[in-house]
Amino acid sequence: MIENPQIFLSYSHKDSHFRQELSPHLDVLKHRGVRAWTDRRLNGGEEILPSIQKALEPVRMVILLVSQYSLSSDFIREHEVSEAI
Repeated sequence: MIENPQIFLSYSHKDSHFRQELSPHLDVLKHRGVRAWTDRRLNGGEEILPSIQKALEPVRMVILLVSQYSLSSDFIREHEVSEAI
């Protein structure tokens, strides 16, 4: 897990190609000390929901990649979006 992420990126795994396109843009911010978190940072065996909740605590910005897949995801809507709000 990234220490003190300032950006949380929420997306449906069906939209991974969009996350991959966005990642280099977020990586540019690393040089300014801004860290982004995605579920790709989870370690094997790590519990998903507590890790997401912990990652959301320090963030200053949430980026939602909105698509028909993310809008229909109960997990994204109930856990990521509701925690972010």
